Amino acid sequence: MKIVHIGDIHYCDKYLDEVQRCMESAISNIIVIKPDLIVLAGDLFDHKLDQNSAAFIEAVNMVYSLAMEAPVLILQGTFSHDAPGSLDVFTRVGSDITYPIVVVDKICQVYFSCLTFSTFPFMSVDNIPITPMGGVILSCLPTINKANVAAAVGVDAAGTELGNQVSILLQSWAPVHEAARKAGIPSVVISHGTVSESVTEHGVPMAGLDHEYTTGSLFAAKADVVMLGHIHKMQVWYNQSYGFDQTIAYPGSIGRLHYGEIGDKGFFLHEFDKGVISNETIVTPAKRLVDLTYDKMPDMETLAEAAKDCEGAFVRIRFSVDEEHRASV
Repeated sequence: MKIVHIGDIHYCDKYLDEVQRCMESAISNIIVIKPDLIVLAGDLFDHKLDQNSAAFIEAVNMVYSLAMEAPVLILQGTFSHDAPGSLDVFTRVGSDITYPIVVVDKICQVYFSCLTFSTFPFMSVDNIPITPMGGVILSCLPTINKANVAAAVGVDAAGTELGNQVSILLQSWAPVHEAARKAGIPSVVISHGTVSESVTEHGVPMAGLDHEYTTGSLFAAKADVVMLGHIHKMQVWYNQSYGFDQTIAYPGSIGRLHYGEIGDKGFFLHEFDKGVISNETIVTPAKRLVDLTYDKMPDMETLAEAAKDCEGAFVRIRFSVDEEHRASV
């Protein structure tokens, strides 16, 4: 089974050219890959969009194009990006698409097999669907509303309590994932949030106790692969402490949306073959953004030297001037 894993597309009019170019490249690769399933791991949109906006229309066209190549699962991302209800339109995409689309905006487990999604609030070890054609268990944890947690336990304790409850949920999925593995069925956790000690696209470690996950809590779900969205830098963690290979993966954003972002942009192809898992990175042609920062006004010679490495790039120049000389700028 081949699963394409894409995160953080962020359709909006501001980023439309970048997103379109990178998604067109992704779709071209997907046509060649011929995956069994495509997972969009949250933040399909950058913010709430009017339905007649160019970005919204292109987002619908893009999902339509993906559904012509393989079944598509779309996870609810951050509420400020994927506004509640904004993904419902994809459950009503025309009947002429080749493959089904499912939108997941609640905690659930999905069994995918024979081009069909079967949704369960919570599987038990005794009701794991097993089909002759094989399948995959998709344990889905969309973005959680921290305001609900804060209302229950107080603002100060909300961050820590959210992590505790997520950890309990992930561990509760472990028996089903273990039973599936014994039956030869791969298992995947799909979620959208922050792993403590992950690194942002600007190279900043996400330290602290108020993030949804740790790598330990995610591996404790005992799934084969954890497919995440939210952090825009591509990064992967591996584990073998439970006696089998496990992967946690952020594909990052599909394009380069902000100055200062480091690393390649693209998506993952996760392939399951008789208990062996491979994770391949496919890079998209994201634009190059160069951020030049100086603590004083740069002279033309300095800029000319920097320009040698900026061919074809989008460039931002920032410099500082003391107050007494600012009128001269």
